[in-house]
Amino acid sequence: MAEFIGTPVNDSILGTTGDDTITGLGGNDTLDGDAGNDSLDGGDDAGIADTLLGGAGDDTISGFGLGADVGDAGDGDDSIVAELSDTTVSTLALGSGVDTIVIQSITAAAGRIVVTDFLAGAGGDKLDISSVLSSFLSGWDGASNPFSPAQGFLRLRQDGADVVFDVDLDGGGDSWIEKLRFENTTLANFTSDNFAPGYAPDGAAPTGQSFTGTASNDSIVGTIGNDTILGLGNSDTLRGDYGDDSLDGSAGSDQLFGGAGKDTLLGGTLADTLQGEAGDDSLVGGNGNDSMAGGAGVDTLSAGDGADNLDTGSDAGVADTVLGGAGNDTIGGFGRGNDVGDAGIGDDRVNVLLDGSDDVSTLTLGDGIDTIFVQAGDASTGRLVVADFLAGAGGDLIDISTLLSSLISGWDGSSNPFAPAQGYLRLRQDGADVVFDIDFDGGGDDFIEKIRFQNTTLANYTIDNFTPGFDPLTPGVNSPPQVGGDMALSVVNGSFVVITSADLAENDPDDSGAALTWTASNVAGGFLALASAPTTPVLTFSNADLEAGSVRFVHDGTPGHAASFDIVLADDEGATSGAPQTVSVTVNADPVAQDDAIAAAEDGPAANGDLFADNGAGADADADGDPFTVTHVNGQTTNVGTQITLASGALLTVNSDGSYAYDANGAFEHLGVGETATDGFTYRIFDTFGGTDIAAVTVTINGANDLPDARDDSVSAAEDGPATAGDLFADNGGGADSDIDGDSFFVQRVNGLVANVGTQIALASGALLTVNSDGSYAYDANGAFEHLGVGETAADSFVYRVSDGQGGFDDATATVVVNGANDAPDSKDDAVGVIENAIDSGSVFADNGAGADDDPDVNDILSVSKVNGSGGNVGSQITLSSGALLTVNADGSFAYDPNGAFDFLLAGQSANDNFTYEVADGNGGVDTATVTITIDGDNGVATPNADHLGGTNNADTIDGLSGADTIVALDGDDSVIGGSGGDQIDAGAGADTVKGGTSRDTISGGAGADSLLGEGGNDTIEGAADGDFLHGLGGYDAIFGGDGDDVIKGGSLSDHLFGGTGNDTFIFAAASNVDIIHDFTAGAGPGDVIRLAGLGSAFNSFPEVLAAAVDNGVDTTINFGGGNVLVLRGVVVSQLVADDFAFG
Repeated sequence: MAEFIGTPVNDSILGTTGDDTITGLGGNDTLDGDAGNDSLDGGDDAGIADTLLGGAGDDTISGFGLGADVGDAGDGDDSIVAELSDTTVSTLALGSGVDTIVIQSITAAAGRIVVTDFLAGAGGDKLDISSVLSSFLSGWDGASNPFSPAQGFLRLRQDGADVVFDVDLDGGGDSWIEKLRFENTTLANFTSDNFAPGYAPDGAAPTGQSFTGTASNDSIVGTIGNDTILGLGNSDTLRGDYGDDSLDGSAGSDQLFGGAGKDTLLGGTLADTLQGEAGDDSLVGGNGNDSMAGGAGVDTLSAGDGADNLDTGSDAGVADTVLGGAGNDTIGGFGRGNDVGDAGIGDDRVNVLLDGSDDVSTLTLGDGIDTIFVQAGDASTGRLVVADFLAGAGGDLIDISTLLSSLISGWDGSSNPFAPAQGYLRLRQDGADVVFDIDFDGGGDDFIEKIRFQNTTLANYTIDNFTPGFDPLTPGVNSPPQVGGDMALSVVNGSFVVITSADLAENDPDDSGAALTWTASNVAGGFLALASAPTTPVLTFSNADLEAGSVRFVHDGTPGHAASFDIVLADDEGATSGAPQTVSVTVNADPVAQDDAIAAAEDGPAANGDLFADNGAGADADADGDPFTVTHVNGQTTNVGTQITLASGALLTVNSDGSYAYDANGAFEHLGVGETATDGFTYRIFDTFGGTDIAAVTVTINGANDLPDARDDSVSAAEDGPATAGDLFADNGGGADSDIDGDSFFVQRVNGLVANVGTQIALASGALLTVNSDGSYAYDANGAFEHLGVGETAADSFVYRVSDGQGGFDDATATVVVNGANDAPDSKDDAVGVIENAIDSGSVFADNGAGADDDPDVNDILSVSKVNGSGGNVGSQITLSSGALLTVNADGSFAYDPNGAFDFLLAGQSANDNFTYEVADGNGGVDTATVTITIDGDNGVATPNADHLGGTNNADTIDGLSGADTIVALDGDDSVIGGSGGDQIDAGAGADTVKGGTSRDTISGGAGADSLLGEGGNDTIEGAADGDFLHGLGGYDAIFGGDGDDVIKGGSLSDHLFGGTGNDTFIFAAASNVDIIHDFTAGAGPGDVIRLAGLGSAFNSFPEVLAAAVDNGVDTTINFGGGNVLVLRGVVVSQLVADDFAFG
C-alpha cells in the first residue's frame, strides 16, 4: 500500500497496482489510482477542476464536485463522495460494478454533477442520500417518503433522454434545484434499489416490518418504514432507522436507537441505553440504571426506577418532558427549551442550561436532597421555575461552582458573590416566591431573573443551600477561624519534628487561607522554629509557613516523654479561635539493638534462639524502659512472623518477640568436614513511642560430609556406527555427577564388579563396553542391533558406582539408546509375458523370475517411488516409447496394455518391451529394477470393431468387417476385403486382390501383379513392384503405381495419380472430375499412356484432345467438359504427342 500527497499546485499522480491513498491538495490535479482498492481525494478547493480516475478495484473518490471535476470510477464497486455545494458542473463516469454516489453535502447553489452511465434498477448503481435526509432537509419528519409530492423535498423527472434528481431543501416543492443528471436513462427504470435509504422515487409510502429477536444478544436494524422491533432476552442492540418506529428491548441490558421519525423506545429491565435521535420521541427506561438521550425534537423521557441518566438534548425552543422516577437520577440539558421536568424520588441532580433565549422551563424536584447544577447561562430572559425547592439545612442545593468559575466575569474568586459590593448574585422575595437573580458582569446593575423558587420564604435560605457555601443573606459578616482540639506530635529525644497543616487542624468559614496567623505560648521541653532559621525560637508564624512545611518543634534533649505548647489562630480581620489550644509532644529515646552471632549445622535441625538476648555483643535494651518489638526483617514488615527464604537459600523465621528459627535448608551442602560459611540478616526494633534501631545477625554454618550424587545417564549409539565415547560424569540428561562438598570422586564399580572398571566387557545384549575410573566410557553396538530400521531404537544399559573417597558412594544407571540405520531395499529384475491384444497385470514386488523384492530391515514398507525415472509416473497411466500403456502403482501392482503397438505381430512372432521402476523403503534407501515384457503375436479374428488381422504365406481370404482394421496378409495370392471403417491393408507379396471398403483406407499391394480397389472413401493406394491394377473408385484418392507397367484409374471425384517407374496406363473416363497426374512421361514411342473412355465423340482423336489442352504454367490442363478435367504436372502442351493417348 502506497500513499501519495500532492502539492498546492497542479499535480499528476499515478498510483501503483496495490491499495493506494492519493491526496491532491490544491491545484488542478490528475489522480489515477490504477489497479487496487484506492482512496483518491482531489482536495476541498472549490472551483478547481480535478480529474480523478479510480481504475480497477473497489475505489473511494472523495471531494468530488467541489469544482468542475471530471471523474471515472473505473472497474469495481466504487464509492464517490459528492460535495454538491459549489456552482460548477462536474462530469462523472461510474464504470462497471455496483457503484455508489454518496451526497455528503448539499446547498441551494447551482452546482451539479452529470453522470454519464448510471445503471438504474435492481442490481444497479446507488445514490446515498442519508446525509441529505439527516442534515440538510429542513422540516422533514423522518418518516414520510421525501419523494412524496406532499413532502416536496426530493424528486426524479425525465428531461429528454436524461433523468434529473432535484432537491427542495425546505420542502413544499416550490424551490426545486437540479443537483444530479443521469444521462441516457429512463425514469421508469429507477426503483428503491437505487437509493440508500431505499425510498421509492415515485413517492410511495414506505412499508414497515415487525422484527422479533431471540433469547441471545441480538442486533436488529429496522427499515425506512414504521417498524416494530422486539428484542426479547439478553443484551440487544435495536435500531429503528427511518420511520415512526416502536422498539422494545425487553429483558437484558439493551441499546435502543430510534433514528429519524417519531419513535417509541421501551428499555425494559436492567440498565438500558435509549437514544431517540431525530424526531419527536417517547423514551421509557423501565427498571435499572438507564441512560437516555432524547436528541432533536420534542421528546418525552420517562426513566422509571433506578439511578438514571437523562439528557433532553440541546435544541433550544423545543419543549421536552423529563420524568426521573425513583432513584438518584441525573437530568442533563434541562432548560434550553420550554422543558417540563419531574426529578422524582431520590437525591437527584438536574444540569440546567439557562441560556435559552425566551425559554421558560418548569421543574419539580420531588423527594430527596436534590441539586440544581447551573451548567450554562447568559443574559437572555430564559429562566427556570422550580415548584418545590426545600430551603434551609438538610434541604436542596444549588451548585453555582461552574457559574462562578466560567460564566460570570470579573469575580475575584474568594469574595462572597452575594455581597452587594460584588453584585453578581442575589436572592429576593417576590410575592410567594424567591427569585435567584444573576448579573453576569457584576455591579448589581443588570440583574436578570434566572430561577424562581415557588412558594418559598427568603429567610429560610442559608449557606447550606449553595455549593460552594456562600451565605446568600448575610454576606458581609466575618466568621472567626477555628482550631481542632486534641492535637499531638511525637519527636525523638534531642531531635525535631516538622509541624504540618494536618497536625494543627484549622477551619476558616471565610476562607482567609494564607492570611491566617498562628501564635504560640507556654512552650515546654523545647522551642518552635522556622526551617530558614532552625536554631532561632519563634512564637508567631503564618499559615503560609505551616502549609509550606517550614514550621518545626525542636526538643531540648531533656529526658522524659513530655513536652507541649499552646496555640491560637487569628484571621486578617483580627478574629481569633478563642482560648489557646494545647499541643502535646511525646518525646522518646530510641531502643538499642545489638548485633548477634549465632551458629547452625549444614545438615542439622534448625537453630533456635532469642535475638534480644546477649548473642556476643550484649542484649537489646531501651533506656526509657519502653517495651520494644521486632517490626522489620531485612527491611520488610511482612517478613516478621513469617518463614522467608534468604538470598543464600536458607529458611528464616523471626517473630516480633525476638525469637527466631534458622534452617540451612540444604543451601550449604557444598561444605565439607571442618569447613564453614557465613549467612546473615538484619532486624529492626521499635518501641511504643516510635523509637527504632537496627541490628545485623551473622550465622556461622558448620560443614559435614555429603554423599556424591551420581546421576542417571542417557546416551545414544548407532547401529552400524563407530563406538560411542563420552563422560559419564557429564550431564547426560539427568544432570552432571557431582559432590556437593567438592570432593574428588571416581568410578569404583561397573555392573557391581570392581574388576569391570577399566576393562572391556560384553553386556548381555552382545554390545562391548569399557568404563574407566575417571568416568570416560566407550560403547560399541558390535552388530547386536542390525535388525533395527531407520527411526527404530532399542535400549541397552549398565550400572556404575561413584565413590568420593570419604566413604560416600552413589549408583547410577546409564541407558544406551541404539538408533537403527537404514539398509537399502533389493529390487529384482522381472520378466513377464503377454499376448499382443491382451493386458497383463501383477506385482513387480513378486518373484517374476529373479526372486521377490525385499528389504533387510524387516519393518520397512516398500513402495514404488519412480517409473522410468520419474516419480510423477507412479500411479498414473503412461505411454511407453513402444506405444504400449503402463500403470505401476506405489504398492507394486502394475497393468501393461500393448495398446495395438504390437499388432503387427503374427502368430509365432514376438517382441520385447521394457520399463524400469525404483523401490523406496521410506527411509532414504532405494534400488532400481528392469521389467522385460515379451509380447507374443496373434493373427486375430475379425469383429465389427477395430481389429489387427494377419494372414499366412499362403493364399488367404481376409474380411475385416466394420471397424478401422489393420490387416497384414503376408505372402501368397491373397483376397482382402477391408469392409467399412478406415483400414490399413498390407497385402504382401503375391498377386493379391484388395478391396478397401467404404471409408478412408490405406492399401499397399506389395510385390506381385495386384488388383487394388479403393472403393468408397478418400484412399491411399500403393502398387509397389510388378504391373498392378489400381482403381480408386469413389472418393478423393491418392494412387501410387510404383514399379512396373501399371494400370491406374482414379474413379469418381478428384484424384492424385502417381505412375512411378514403368510404362503406365492412366484411364480417364467420364465422371472422373479433376484428376492430376504428377509424373506423366510424354513423348513418342513406348511410355506412359492416357486412355480416354466414355467421353463421347468429341474426344476420339489426338487433335481433339489438343484443342481442349492449355498450358497452365509448367502444367497442362485438358478440359473435357462436364466437370471432367485432367491436369498433367510438369508437362506443357507442346510436349504431348499422339502416342501419349489411347481411345476407347
